[in-house]
Amino acid sequence: MKLPLYVVYDHPTDYPDLFVIRIWENEIPKEIIFTSTDIDVIRAYLRIRGLVSLGRYKEDDEKILEVWV
Repeated sequence: MKLPLYVVYDHPTDYPDLFVIRIWENEIPKEIIFTSTDIDVIRAYLRIRGLVSLGRYKEDDEKILEVWV
């Protein structure tokens, strides 16, 4: 069973002017589903879909702000 993780990035290298949501499935990055210049818009997008934030692990890449499920 695949559990998609919605990973929020803070201005990653491939989108240096944006916050980005990228889906991961089973430790494999999938498509980028949403971008915005405003982190509050990103979080609202995820909340509206019924997702909740798990925060981040200290071992995560520094560009990762949080992970949602």
